[in-house]
Amino acid sequence: MKNEESIFFSDPSFLFEAYPNRVSSVIALEEAQKALHEELEIKYFYEGSATLLIGTQTVEVKAGDVVVINPYEFHTTLDGGGETPGKYHLFMIGLDIFADAGADVPDLRHLLLGGQISFQTHFPSDPKLGTLLQILVLESTLRRSYYRLTVRGLLMQIFAHLLREGVRDEESPVPHKDVIRHYRIIEPALRAIRDEYARAFT
Repeated sequence: MKNEESIFFSDPSFLFEAYPNRVSSVIALEEAQKALHEELEIKYFYEGSATLLIGTQTVEVKAGDVVVINPYEFHTTLDGGGETPGKYHLFMIGLDIFADAGADVPDLRHLLLGGQISFQTHFPSDPKLGTLLQILVLESTLRRSYYRLTVRGLLMQIFAHLLREGVRDEESPVPHKDVIRHYRIIEPALRAIRDEYARAFT
């Protein structure tokens, strides 16, 4: 499935990409406004520091921190970290990554775009999450045999951890509620297109 919302994925049959060893830099506001996307974005900071704006929240990050950006959540870098800029591994994850994984695996699209939950933004020094993400970037870089199977297994562990430890409280605002509300209206049509796009129209 290659569409406008999956521009991050060089292989559209596998909705995951890793971008290791990126360096924080301040992004112009007009460019940041284009960064809204459906994919879930995770950043693991392994060196330096930075100041991010995610939604309306200012987040100070340092080495060992993890940042999770929910679908359609505005985000930009306010301060790259000066002499010691924040260095991080970036992961982009499509919401349908587990679509064929069976009933025991959560439907991320339904949970996140259906307004059921949203993830917390900042995970300061979460050892388990950090370790899983470090292994994930290693597997993504080496791409040894059974790479996809290993990555999917790691992603399942990551999301199990996020669902256990990282869901926002019910009182916390769901990011971009208007976008999600509109998505709920058109989601059946989008799902039909996604499932039936290969069939000929009559």
